[in-house]
Amino acid sequence: MAEVERDGSETPFIVAAFRLLILTGCRLGEIQTLQWAFLTEAGMELPDTKTGARRIPLPHAARAVLDALPRSADNPYVIEGKLPGRYATVSCCRFRGQQVKLAYRGPRTPSG
Repeated sequence: MAEVERDGSETPFIVAAFRLLILTGCRLGEIQTLQWAFLTEAGMELPDTKTGARRIPLPHAARAVLDALPRSADNPYVIEGKLPGRYATVSCCRFRGQQVKLAYRGPRTPSG
């Protein structure tokens, strides 16, 4: 993930989305449409998911990701898009392509 951050191929919001997906087990749409108002001391209070309302506990690492993000007064979404007041729209294919880039560490050897 450091490579993506270094080369600037993704915005800090998209990098944060990847991290939140990994740390929370949420669906892509749940992270994309996550609003600051949905965050509580108990975790993420998602009012409308594929399976209805849902509460997701936030580990410390996920809270650190959220705390590091800039917050715009005119945008309710955590994962801000390029258009004012909108969330980032990311296709599943783009995420899968970046997942490969983020996960690939070179060929594996029997010892590691």
